[in-house]
Amino acid sequence: MAGTPMELSMMETGDMPTTGPLSEESSIVQRIPIGPIQHLVFWDTTLLKVFNFLPDAQHFAANWWLSTLVLLLALPYWIVLMGGRWNLGWAAAFLAVFSPANWWWTHQISDQVGFTVLGCVCLLLAARYAERRSWKPAGLLGVLAAILLAGIASRYLVWSLILGGGILLATGVKVLTRWDRRSLTLLGSTAVGTIMLVAGIMWEGRKGLAALSSAVYPGQRLSTGEALDMGWIFSANFLFGLNRTHVKPVPMPGSYAGNISELATSWNFLLIIIPFVLVLVYQRQKLIDRLPEIALGIWCLIWFSWSFVGTGGFGVKIPLLNSVPVARTVEVVGTLIAVWLMLSLSKIREGQLGTALAASAVVALLLMHSGSELLVRYLPRFSYKDVIFWAFIGTAVTFIFVYRPRRTITTAVAAALGISSIAATPPIQLGLGSFRGTDASNMLREAGKEARANDELWVADSMAGNALLIANGVPTLSGLLRSGPVDSEWQKLDPDNSHKKYWSRGGGYIFFDWSRYSTPIFSNPNYDVVQVLLSPCELAQRFPNLTTIVSTRDLSDGYLGTRGFKCLEPAGTFTIERWAEHNTPAEYFEPEEPEATARTIAPAEGAAPTPTPTVKSGTPTRTLLEEANVKERARKNQQYIYKIVREQ
Repeated sequence: MAGTPMELSMMETGDMPTTGPLSEESSIVQRIPIGPIQHLVFWDTTLLKVFNFLPDAQHFAANWWLSTLVLLLALPYWIVLMGGRWNLGWAAAFLAVFSPANWWWTHQISDQVGFTVLGCVCLLLAARYAERRSWKPAGLLGVLAAILLAGIASRYLVWSLILGGGILLATGVKVLTRWDRRSLTLLGSTAVGTIMLVAGIMWEGRKGLAALSSAVYPGQRLSTGEALDMGWIFSANFLFGLNRTHVKPVPMPGSYAGNISELATSWNFLLIIIPFVLVLVYQRQKLIDRLPEIALGIWCLIWFSWSFVGTGGFGVKIPLLNSVPVARTVEVVGTLIAVWLMLSLSKIREGQLGTALAASAVVALLLMHSGSELLVRYLPRFSYKDVIFWAFIGTAVTFIFVYRPRRTITTAVAAALGISSIAATPPIQLGLGSFRGTDASNMLREAGKEARANDELWVADSMAGNALLIANGVPTLSGLLRSGPVDSEWQKLDPDNSHKKYWSRGGGYIFFDWSRYSTPIFSNPNYDVVQVLLSPCELAQRFPNLTTIVSTRDLSDGYLGTRGFKCLEPAGTFTIERWAEHNTPAEYFEPEEPEATARTIAPAEGAAPTPTPTVKSGTPTRTLLEEANVKERARKNQQYIYKIVREQ
């Protein structure tokens, strides 16, 4: 509901997405170029704009899958250049691409690390050419590496730091250990070029970065290390069949995993195998040959420990680490652990039966415990048979990895493990659904052209309505708040900033809802959602270029017990066709207590979101946002259009 509408909006306008005046530019966090340096570094989005004349569905699909394809093809080559084996390189690629976290977070791991891996491949090849005095290919590859690596400072910076930082660290150490004057010169010049490009994109996106860093969430959020439960940490093995129709994660006190995406992790259990592998590795390898893997391993251990060991108040004071929530760490660090394992497996002897059995036994105990905890805490409709079966699968995978790492079966097993874990994720969609080719989208595309030409704004009161408007190039006052707020525009709603803690948010959404009152009421149904309750007539007074309202409700006579709103003139309706329905059966939920609405308040500044309260009769409750979304999708997807009538 964010990235897809924004990309389609750029395809429609050939320029910036139509996200409205309340939201600051989001060039860094959404990889949307606004200056010449960003157009170079964010080359994939630049191509999205340039080729906006191509058929929308194919154009969007090509951009969507690009980073995943790059990761799948580049990671095996990087493993080989780092001294690993091809079959284990492909195993690492399959585990990275088919990670549950990657799919439940709509390929964000691929987006964060795909181009970084390609940049590191270019850097390693450039160093090799430099050693041979082949300066032309070395220089060209060095420039490409700098452009690709500068993109680390984009999208979700937390995951860029963890994933891209680890791959880049290992690559740099690999070049350093060769200790060749020419390759070191190449490394230094590439580093300087990368830093200059990063500085350039940061400068061009300084407004968005300033808004993000000054926002109550996430900019002022500070985190500390926490000992998360093992059921969550090692959940990836048990996610086969996990979708909204089968199970519902239960938010528990002291846990952030309140939905399936939050619960999805990567291959953290592979960390347990690595000590057994390292024993075999160090029997054959010199220490200097192991430095790149040691550097990557230390990086993995630091971030894994952040979600495994509590650090209390001390952790809040640790620079860099304190900017990363433990939930975000545990979800993706397993991808790097898989890469570390495959590099290490490339250096061991096959057929070490005793070591393979010992590693398998330890993994079996770990997975049995973590699977049981996952069942009790999060997946009440899971069964112990599932726990035993998938623990056995993890044990068998461990044995094959350690006993026969050089065989093709290792690659096949890695691919099978990955694919099985994401088999029931949201299905691959053909076409663009309601966003293109429907009566509603065709009408809105024409309306968007007119609104952009006349500097007009629309507003919608639903997530579906906002997404449809933005995707078709209609400038919106509501919708998305990705980097942070534009304070001067929000002060039209909150002149004295007395409610700033509610609307100073980033990485989220803006909703309007309608009342009879002229004083705005601000709330946060979730930590990244801003909701404003206000009369549409008053909203039109505060934003003179607001011309149109799209509502899920009929705002004419009878609404809110009034005769309607005098400033609104009905201008037709449209239906959102082929919209993906919520697929969780209603019987999986207990209704929310009425008084729960009163608890919809913003979290304290810098605090983590409060877990959803109480579970009745062993059945998971729905959060307020989920409740709203289910009700919204249960209605007919009819949208009412109203034009603003201003007094002469």
